[in-house]
Amino acid sequence: MKKHLIALTLTALCASAVQATTIYEQEGSKLSIGGWVGVRLVNAKAQRTTLENHASNVDFSIKHQLGNGYSALAYFRLKTKQLKESGDIELFTEYLYAGIEKEGVGTLTLGTQRTNGFSAKAGDYTWLTGENNNVTGGGKKVIKLRSANLNGWVLGTDYIFRDLKENNTGKKYGYDFYLGYSKKVTDELNLGGRVAYSFDKNNLKRDEQIIEQTQQSWRVAFTLGYNDFSAAANYGETYQTPQLGDKTKKTYVMIATKYRLAKPTALYAQYLRGTVKTPNKTDSTSNIYSLGIEHKLHKNVVTWLEGARYLRNDKENDRKIGAGLRVFF
Repeated sequence: MKKHLIALTLTALCASAVQATTIYEQEGSKLSIGGWVGVRLVNAKAQRTTLENHASNVDFSIKHQLGNGYSALAYFRLKTKQLKESGDIELFTEYLYAGIEKEGVGTLTLGTQRTNGFSAKAGDYTWLTGENNNVTGGGKKVIKLRSANLNGWVLGTDYIFRDLKENNTGKKYGYDFYLGYSKKVTDELNLGGRVAYSFDKNNLKRDEQIIEQTQQSWRVAFTLGYNDFSAAANYGETYQTPQLGDKTKKTYVMIATKYRLAKPTALYAQYLRGTVKTPNKTDSTSNIYSLGIEHKLHKNVVTWLEGARYLRNDKENDRKIGAGLRVFF
C-alpha cells in the first residue's frame, strides 16, 4: 500500500494539476493536495515597480471515516514568504491542526489554525489592498469549535492558549465567539449577517518593561447578493487597555461591492476606513479606496488589475497599482 501511495503522490505532484487532487483514497481514508502559486507586479508612490511572490502555498488535507457520521481530519499548509532585503523565498508552516467532525453537528479542531473570528469579515474581494478584520483571526495554539450549517445558522467559539516568546512577550490567552446567518430569499436574492467578539490578554515590551495589555474587539457585517451583484458592509471596534498608559479605541469600516460583467470577468470596489483615538493625542485616520477588475482564463487561473489610493492625516498619502496572476491546483 505504501508503494501505491508514493506512486500516486509523485504522479500528482509532477502532473500539471489544475484543481485540488485526491492522491490517495481507500477504505474511508482520503488524502488530498491543493493550493496555488501567485505572482504580482506592484508599483507604489515611493517605490519602484517590483515583481513578488503573492502568498503561494500548498495544502494537504486528510480525512478518515470513523462510522456513525464521525470522521477524523487533519490539515497542513506550507506557505511562502518573500524576504524584502534579499528577495529569497522562505517556506514556513502556516496551519497545522487535527480534529473530529460529526456530520450535521460540527467540528472540533486543535492546533495552529484560523479562529472563528477570521470569518467575521465580509466582502474581501480585493487582491492587492486586503481587508481590515479587527477580530482575532488565528493563533498557534487554538481549540476551535464550529457548528455545521443549521438552517442557515453557524456558531463558533475558540480558546487560544499561552504563547509567549523567550523575552516573555506575546499571547497570554484569548477567546472568541462567532454567530453567522445566511438565507436564500429567492433564486436571485441572498442575504446574510455575522457578528463576532474576541478577547485577548497579551504581554508587550515598552521602555524595557513587560506590561500586560487587554484587547477587546467586536465586529458586525452584512452581505447581499442579487444575480451578478454582491455587496458587503462591515463595522468594528477594538479597545486596547494597557497595564500602564491610556486606553486606545480603534474603529474599522469596510464597504465592498462586486459585479460580474460576464462569466469570467468581474469589477470590484472597496472602501476601508480606520481611526485610532487615544486621550491627549491627535486622532489618526486613514481612508483607502480600491478599484479593480479580475478575469478568469480558466476555472483555476485568475488574472487581476487593481489600483488603490491611501489618504492619511498622520502620514504622507500614497497610491498603489498592482497586477497579478494566480494559478490554483
